[in-house]
Amino acid sequence: WTGFAGGLLITCFQIYRLFVEAPIDNDGEVRVGTIRQQIRYLMYGLALGTVTLFGQALHPHVQMHTGCRFVQGMAGAFIFFYSFLVSVSLFTGKQQTAAMTAASMALNVAEVLGSTLGAWIFDTWGQRAVF
Repeated sequence: WTGFAGGLLITCFQIYRLFVEAPIDNDGEVRVGTIRQQIRYLMYGLALGTVTLFGQALHPHVQMHTGCRFVQGMAGAFIFFYSFLVSVSLFTGKQQTAAMTAASMALNVAEVLGSTLGAWIFDTWGQRAVF
């Protein structure tokens, strides 16, 4: 549910920006600063996810796992949204379509295969093998 909360937070922020901030006339071009900010959000989300994975590896207890999964859900929302925003900002035409398709496939495959592969490794070799 933290992924939903993160998505809701980002959506509300973008709607707020749409109605409150003054529009910037830039002829449809995206500013470099905007793209850099979006990439920074992606890097923060990935870094936070990495830290939680190390936490789970070093302290394999249900409380740590549960807490980390909540944090990963929130970070995943930022990764999901901003990977698409970067794809839209950096590419046009067929390249944009390819970039968004690749991002969509990567996020979906990671979500499905990560859980499935982790469960298979856990079932086959035990908890320590997962980490």
